[in-house]
Amino acid sequence: MRFAIPLFALLASMLPAQPAQADSGIITIAQVVDLSGPNGDTGKDFWTGAKVYFDSVNAKGGINGRRINHVFRDDQGQPAQTLALTRQLVQEYRPAVLFGYMGAEGIEAVAKDGLLARDNLALVGPYAGVDSQADSNVVYLRASQADEARKIVRQTRGLGLDRLAIYHGSDDLGRSGGQSLAAALAEAGLRPVANVADIRSNSAAVAQQIFKTQPQAVVLAAPTIASANFIREYRKLSPGTQFFALSSINHQTLLEFLGSPKAAQGVAVTTLAPSPFNPVSPIAREHVRAMKTYRDEAPSYASLEGYIAAKYLVDALKNSKSSDPATVSHAIAATRKLDLGGYLVEFNGNSRRGSRYIDLAVFTGSGTLTN
Repeated sequence: MRFAIPLFALLASMLPAQPAQADSGIITIAQVVDLSGPNGDTGKDFWTGAKVYFDSVNAKGGINGRRINHVFRDDQGQPAQTLALTRQLVQEYRPAVLFGYMGAEGIEAVAKDGLLARDNLALVGPYAGVDSQADSNVVYLRASQADEARKIVRQTRGLGLDRLAIYHGSDDLGRSGGQSLAAALAEAGLRPVANVADIRSNSAAVAQQIFKTQPQAVVLAAPTIASANFIREYRKLSPGTQFFALSSINHQTLLEFLGSPKAAQGVAVTTLAPSPFNPVSPIAREHVRAMKTYRDEAPSYASLEGYIAAKYLVDALKNSKSSDPATVSHAIAATRKLDLGGYLVEFNGNSRRGSRYIDLAVFTGSGTLTN
């Protein structure tokens, strides 16, 4: 299965790295991400895209002559583990910056701990759609889940669909996604006809529960495999129902678990980066070349997001005169606008999000996502 293919390479990459001293010719970037939990398929793609970019920078001599030491841990999607592993990495490696965390609850746990402020650390490019309320040292580069939810609600209303059901995960990303969708519907003067959490052991029962409310469309904010199981069961009851999904779903894993392109046809997914399959986008072309050179894996939307986040961070680090976290954080705060090859990162006013890029892609009969 697709999500298991990179496992050998992933394990090989997790061999212990040597702790790096500040300004020793190495700049340490620490990442805690879900690699084997509910959203491990998406997390691995995001991690892969970032690693590919860091590898490409090291191959060209590093950042102003400093080699990137990318250390990471798998929190399995558990917020308590996010904090524990972060403390471990900070103590062991004294990183210059934290990068690419996944899930709002884990990020909030780290922020509330006071670790970021205490150590003058920035956390850049997390894969999370809800802003931390506890610490301003978190730098978001992707649109919010609220933006995704509003996009879906606008699209469904434009299609004349106002009876929407929400199927959300019981994990961090799923809970926050479900809340964002319910809020977007409320803004439009609507309520979901059903708002049901994933029961992994019984997708058929959940499908029956939602089917009884007769929605015109179902919006998915659940992990990829759970979403695929739900779609399969629901289409047995109502083959013509439309599905919309938040970007945390991994489209390649979804297609694999549904079993055929026909089974995925018509499912719409929000995308927070340009299509990695569209050669018109310079950042997509660059990413595809790098994946072939350093990883030999198929690109995805999540891997392109990881690549974009890593590229932004490296560009910001080029303006830091040392690897001291406070100096690095200052350089990041000063990097307010970057064109990364057709993908613009720009922080306007007091906004904590550097992008509002959002699109909607639909599975075709051939199994590809098209905008």
